[in-house]
Amino acid sequence: MTVQIEELSERAGNELLAFEQENRAFFASVVPDRGDAYFVYDTFMENLKALIEENGAGNSYMYTVRCEDNVIAGRINLVNVRTDSSGSKTAELGYRIGEAYKGKGYATAAIRLALAEAEKHRIVKVEAMTASDNIGSQVVLMKNGFQQAGIRHGALHFEGNALDGIVYEKILHESLK
Repeated sequence: MTVQIEELSERAGNELLAFEQENRAFFASVVPDRGDAYFVYDTFMENLKALIEENGAGNSYMYTVRCEDNVIAGRINLVNVRTDSSGSKTAELGYRIGEAYKGKGYATAAIRLALAEAEKHRIVKVEAMTASDNIGSQVVLMKNGFQQAGIRHGALHFEGNALDGIVYEKILHESLK
């Protein structure tokens, strides 16, 4: 299995929209749906341009996950990049893998690649949060060296319920400071 990540680009817009449309019901079964407007071509492309600008500003680093035949298998993002008073950067990790690629190692590989990108951007700590019942994501994070750092009670909202979020973190090389 070959996995690569590619920075978001307008050139991938049509393919990315098709991926999101194809996986809408699957994603909506585990996270809140993005709403009908998100999937309208013009709105989607406007949102994509805004995300690309955010990447350019260094506030986030967002990527498509591509499989061996260069088809989009998912998305992975380092968002809310912030610098503390000591100059250390922290980012939050988020990802979504399409239904056809679930459970096949794509998320594990994509996170490994995103962590390498985080190091290139001199990010020292990466945080992630999963729903308490999302065992698959918890395993994927631990495979990539994340450690549980706490629980945020009622932090996630899905289908009218407040769910507990388990917070994970990974400290990258201290020499990046």
